[in-house]
This record gives sequence, C-alpha cells and structure tokens, in this order.
Amino acid sequence: MKSIKFLISAICLFFMFQVQAQSVEKLKDKTPEERAKIQTEKMVEKLAIEGDLEMQVYAINLKYAEAIEPLKDSEDSKVSKFQKLKSLSEDKNAEMEKVLTEDQFMAYLKMQEDMTKELKQNFRARRSSN
Repeated sequence: MKSIKFLISAICLFFMFQVQAQSVEKLKDKTPEERAKIQTEKMVEKLAIEGDLEMQVYAINLKYAEAIEPLKDSEDSKVSKFQKLKSLSEDKNAEMEKVLTEDQFMAYLKMQEDMTKELKQNFRARRSSN
C-alpha cells in the first residue's frame, strides 16, 4: 500500500512537474494548496511569470492539485488512476496553453519532459535497490 501511495504521489508530481523529483517524498503529505504554491513558485522562476499571470497559474495549479488529491487514497487500479491522471494532465496543459505565451508554454512542456525522464530514472533506481 505504501508503494502505491508513493507511485500515486510520484505520478501526481509528474503531472504537476514543477517540483524536483527528489522532493516526491517531502511533497506527498503536503496539502493541495501547498503543492500549488510550490509549483507556481517554480514556474515563476523558470518561466518568468509575473503579475496577474502568476495568480492565473496558481489558480490552475490549485485546481488540478485538488483534483488529484482524491486519487491518492483511491481504491481504483493503477491503470485507472494513471488514465485519470493523464486526462487531468492533458486538461491542465490545455489551460496553461491559454494563459502562457508560446515561449513560456514550450518551456513548460520541456520542464515536463525533463521531469518525466528524471522520475523514470529515480523510479528505476528505487526498484533496483529493493
């Protein structure tokens, strides 16, 4: 059960991407509000987000952090959870694309790609050490 919660936390963070992969353990017990704040701060830093846009990005991050929260303790299968998370990620990306500039959105997608690679490497390393 603990590994399932870790997996869900990792997937949640993957889709919310802005945090470093090493922070998965630290963030799994954070509230949606705390996670949204951390994610927004990371995006402000990496994507040069300012002013009203920062509030819009925070609102989107919070919306999806709250949507993901029930999946952490869900009894659904891993496949079902993954499908729901993927759908939420696609919806979030569509919302981010509407508020970010083209350059910011491309950088956002690059951050997601980098996070995916890092999470996969960490997951493999964790599995091989068990």
